[in-house]
Amino acid sequence: MKTKKVNFFTICRNTLTKNGRLANLEIAEMQSPVYQKRLRNGDIALLNEDKSGDTFMLIKKDCSMDMKKSQKAENGYSKLLSFAKEYYDKSSQKLKEVKKEVFYYNHRIEEIARKTRNVDGSSELKIVSAGDRKTLFHQTRLAGSLHPAMAERTIMKSGDVVYIERYPQI
Repeated sequence: MKTKKVNFFTICRNTLTKNGRLANLEIAEMQSPVYQKRLRNGDIALLNEDKSGDTFMLIKKDCSMDMKKSQKAENGYSKLLSFAKEYYDKSSQKLKEVKKEVFYYNHRIEEIARKTRNVDGSSELKIVSAGDRKTLFHQTRLAGSLHPAMAERTIMKSGDVVYIERYPQI
């Protein structure tokens, strides 16, 4: 009986799914330890933890991908958490980007800023400023780009102030 030598990488290439190969490419580029989990529906979740922040990736069965990055910045009594989510389609084209920043002062949320930018050029900036806040408005970098004269301002029953600035498709 004749036996045929088979390369290990050939076996792996034939048995790995497309999103598994994509996950391996992403893992190869990450610096610190990566946690990986294959979900029941076939999606693959990756978490790359670092001292300055974390990166979470969800690689779907159809090879589209959602990514969320977070950054931590602490200064005495205040803390700013920054998140960025990116949504991609199967061909790796960016569909949408959502940036969010949360500013804490003395373990209390003072401000939440969220900016959504779509691939067609439309965008929305929404800032929620806590009622009776102790810090000066604006503390997040995203809220610093708000143009109060162009934003819709609403005061909620709780005393929170909500600013929404929309730019339609260009």
